[in-house]
Amino acid sequence: VAILTIAALLSLLQSPDAGASMKEIFKAIIENTLLCTIAIPVILRDEKREDVEKIVFFSFISALGLRCFSELIAYYKDYQQGIMPFADYRHRSISDSMVFLFPALLNLWLIKSAKYRISFVVLSVIFIFLILGTLSRGAWLSVLVIGLIWILMFKQWKLLLVGVMVSIIALSVIFTHKEMTAKLTH
Repeated sequence: VAILTIAALLSLLQSPDAGASMKEIFKAIIENTLLCTIAIPVILRDEKREDVEKIVFFSFISALGLRCFSELIAYYKDYQQGIMPFADYRHRSISDSMVFLFPALLNLWLIKSAKYRISFVVLSVIFIFLILGTLSRGAWLSVLVIGLIWILMFKQWKLLLVGVMVSIIALSVIFTHKEMTAKLTH
């Protein structure tokens, strides 16, 4: 909170219109950030730690699911207008939220239940399509680094092996078809 306050004050000093900037800072910091950091602990103070962890985890998974769903609808609307996926940068705006929510997706794998593993696979396929659709190399690199750190922390070598095998198969299919290679390199 202190770093955020210092950053807000520095931006206020550099702003040509201090009144408008102060209004936005008040709205962004006071209403959203400080109110949430005070209200959430007060509301959840009597809950058990495990329950709070579940609430946060499933809220992140829900946010990721809703974000993916809304973006798939946007892709569908673009497709109806003749705009193919991976054709331009119009879907780049989701990369920040996708990178932020990616660790929640990875932690879905740690729940040892068939329905959560199936949810992980389905959400992962959608996530990969959407993150590649951003055409943002920075987002790709962030997801790769986060994924590798997560694998090292939780020692999920089987998941790494499956990911490498799927990547090799996908790349071999893409590069063995001349038409696909021409489309990707054009």
